[in-house]
Amino acid sequence: MHQAEEAGIHRIVVTSSIASVNNPRNSFTDQDWNPITQEEAVEKGGFRAYVASKTFAEQALWKFADAHPHVDITTFNPPFFYGPFAEGFNMPTPNYYAMSTNLYIYRLLTHTGPFPTSPRYIDVRDAAKAHVLALKSPLSSEPGIGRKRMIISSIYPFEYKRFLELVREKRPELAGRLTTSVVPDIDKATLMIPFDAERVEKVLGFKRKDYTTFEDTMLDAVDSILALETDWIQKGYTIEVPQA
Repeated sequence: MHQAEEAGIHRIVVTSSIASVNNPRNSFTDQDWNPITQEEAVEKGGFRAYVASKTFAEQALWKFADAHPHVDITTFNPPFFYGPFAEGFNMPTPNYYAMSTNLYIYRLLTHTGPFPTSPRYIDVRDAAKAHVLALKSPLSSEPGIGRKRMIISSIYPFEYKRFLELVREKRPELAGRLTTSVVPDIDKATLMIPFDAERVEKVLGFKRKDYTTFEDTMLDAVDSILALETDWIQKGYTIEVPQA
């Protein structure tokens, strides 16, 4: 951030994470922060360390923003990304974890595949579009805008049973390879992040009609993943999707 500011860049968009917002109150506003401490992160490590890194990095960013009010900053706090890989994306050899959270979808295309740890997601194309729109959004200093810490998520629920039904219906050739794991019983109130979609529309111009549907997100993700798989098989690689 300091290097960008010194180079004369005064509009910056940063990808943070919903991890820095998650809290015991299950509240999702631009004022909410994950209460994790450095001591907890060091003691427990693993995912806690990841959460801490996201939280403390974003807090440091907003401290920078307060000290540099002439730099207009937007942060986005998204959940898991799903959808197709970027046009021209290539992975010559299997590198499953390089798929990022699309690996959760790949696992559902295996018999023992576990379901994602959380159903909350956003289509990667919607997240990308939001970043681009933020570069032309009203300045934080303009009336009614204020700090642009923005939670973004899909407005469509990821119902695991619906995913299985969708694949069987639209990609019947894949029905025999779908996971047979027990579908988790998830409280419908936790299926989606209750974020302020109206504020996203006000600041970015991103309307509810602009969000990618659940069906398009999932089918495009599946097709994109299988295109990679087909290429690997043709090259002679054995497919071993990691289950954890």
